[in-house]
Amino acid sequence: MLKIGEFSKLMQISIRMLRYYDETGLLKPAAIDPQTGYRLYSSDQLIRLNQILTLRDCGFTISEISAMMGSQSLSPALIEAKQKEIQQIIAALSLLSLRLPWRG
Repeated sequence: MLKIGEFSKLMQISIRMLRYYDETGLLKPAAIDPQTGYRLYSSDQLIRLNQILTLRDCGFTISEISAMMGSQSLSPALIEAKQKEIQQIIAALSLLSLRLPWRG
């Protein structure tokens, strides 16, 4: 078992974010030390956190990730919607870059 600080360093994520994931139910600690109240994480949870971080990096919100992780499957409709959203962002940024004067 890893203490929250060790787990956060290993996965390069803040303790604050791990506490938030605990509060939202996205990633509950494997155990809580009854004497100290420290959150303890198992090595099995490294995979789940990696999945959460990957989805977050792809632009999914915490509520979307929570829904996907709860069902244990990625909804093709949700992925397609996110893909369209990202394409719209890219198109908007492309238009914006055409309108801005370049400075060298």
